[in-house]
Amino acid sequence: DADHLMRARTLTDRDELLELSVRLPDANDYLQSAGRLRWLLDSGRAVTVVIVEDGATVNAWAILERSDEGWAMWKGPGGFRPDPEVLSLLARAMRPLSPCMLVLDAAWYFPPALAECCWRASGLYRTSLVDVRHESDILRGMNAATRQRVLHAQREGAEVVADDPRLLDAFYVVYSQCMRDAGSPDLATYDEMSTLLACTDVHLFTVHHESK
Repeated sequence: DADHLMRARTLTDRDELLELSVRLPDANDYLQSAGRLRWLLDSGRAVTVVIVEDGATVNAWAILERSDEGWAMWKGPGGFRPDPEVLSLLARAMRPLSPCMLVLDAAWYFPPALAECCWRASGLYRTSLVDVRHESDILRGMNAATRQRVLHAQREGAEVVADDPRLLDAFYVVYSQCMRDAGSPDLATYDEMSTLLACTDVHLFTVHHESK
């Protein structure tokens, strides 16, 4: 029985979380990775991590961050293999964090395990993957208005510069203004963005037109 072999533990202490970030295995998604955890801590965000461990081995984990609406776990849990009993342990441990939202990786979606812990499903989210080797497929997947704006920009000479963190200063000016104009609550500070780009699996792509 997994309940006898494994236990769930909730970590909130910064030193414990930093130590955990060193020994976490690779995650399927950046949002549940050690790099993301270190970025959240460096940014001063409120963070909680629930782990399921067997002795000294971490079998699964959920990185949760605090917002005005409550706690949220994005694209998780992290772990070696999806398992309904492990999810049940995590779900029970996360119940005291209410209000809390879990955006589960599709492989971890086990409705009976969630229901027995009194979690309620609110909807399914899907990510579309496009083969970026074929530009025509990318354009075809856009709505007509967006596609026309992209084609117009290309005709005017706009070009994409790939993965150059040295462009952060110029990028941040445009990014911050657009986020403020949109009234977005998720505006990252310059320091947060700089810390994020220090992660090896985060890349910055910019579009240039007439040297701007």
